[in-house]
Amino acid sequence: MARTILVKKDVMKICTVTTSTPRFEDDNRSPFILDLATALMNQGNEITIITMHSPGLPIKDKIKGVPIWRLRYATESKERLDLTRAGIPAAWRSSWTTGFFLVKLLLAFTSYLIKNGKNYDLLHANWTIAGLAAVLSKPFHRRPVILTLHGSEVYATQKVWGLRKITRWILNNCDHVICVSNALKDEVVALGVSETKITVIPNGVYTLDSLPQNQAKGQTILFVGSLTEQKGVKYLLEAFADVNRSFKNSRLRIVGEGPELKNLRAQVQQLKLQEKVLFEGVLAHSKVAEVMQTSSMFVLPSVNEGFGVVLLESLANGLPAIAFNSGGVKDILNGNSGILVEPKDVQQLATAIKRLFIDKVLYDNLRKLGFQKAKGFSWDIIARKVSEIYVSVLEGNETRD
Repeated sequence: MARTILVKKDVMKICTVTTSTPRFEDDNRSPFILDLATALMNQGNEITIITMHSPGLPIKDKIKGVPIWRLRYATESKERLDLTRAGIPAAWRSSWTTGFFLVKLLLAFTSYLIKNGKNYDLLHANWTIAGLAAVLSKPFHRRPVILTLHGSEVYATQKVWGLRKITRWILNNCDHVICVSNALKDEVVALGVSETKITVIPNGVYTLDSLPQNQAKGQTILFVGSLTEQKGVKYLLEAFADVNRSFKNSRLRIVGEGPELKNLRAQVQQLKLQEKVLFEGVLAHSKVAEVMQTSSMFVLPSVNEGFGVVLLESLANGLPAIAFNSGGVKDILNGNSGILVEPKDVQQLATAIKRLFIDKVLYDNLRKLGFQKAKGFSWDIIARKVSEIYVSVLEGNETRD
């Protein structure tokens, strides 16, 4: 049944609770959290972000006009949950103490929401740790809870014993669940959550008025993202070794950090590609657009991707994209807006890359179609969809009360 959206209240006071958010204005840590907050503020809402503290940062801050409270969960020397861009999942794999600090972070979030949740109209949590805190504190503030799932936390339920039941309980005790892709929605339904309380709203992207000119020199392949096993960069390196045998001037740029960096460097040496592969580390978020506009194509070889907002960024910058057909990627690279290949199929990936180097007509068509596709994901459009969910949940909550 279609949801009826009534008149939106003049100002909604929203508390965004999240385990990851940019540490400063041009940071690359989950920039979509801050981008949505600013878009919602531009539409007349009041947004406050509650997140975990990071070493060297103030407790109370404001970025792009959005108030941010960073809650301490340890002394600064032990704050390691967001040590890399890969966030909590990377911290979990790096140390057995992560679980202890996760409990402390959960307690910090829950305590804050017990004391201050009533000051907001609605709590919007991101990822399940924040969602659990919002749900546990709900008897004290009695405010509706919306939870956005981004993928990693849901896919982790397949690997960690007991996590599936906990995640199901969290989701079923939220008032509404937002999934960033249709594939993620299917996973959540399979967990045992009613489809009627789930809405698919992807992350957004900043769009340009016209297709930017591609400034690539030579044949440059680009990857941007966390260097984790899930991102599948090892498959890209294998494919690139094949590509480079046919295209001697081709180059691969890898932008990002993460626990797989050491292994990937070793793989490059084994493949004798040291002069062809450039590890560029972490770049400021604004610099990524420049890198995209000076590259030939973007490749995302993730074997399990919740959505793939970096694909949107590549399309919005006029950069043709190739990706493994995993998770929510098909929501972006469908309708001839990009090239999808089977996950872990190195030969198919190499063939797709070579095809883009050779077929100029296909290349130009993908640039145009991809750019138009990205326009449908502008932050203004996405924020309006999220606002509609807010209004619907608030009205439903008033009816129940």
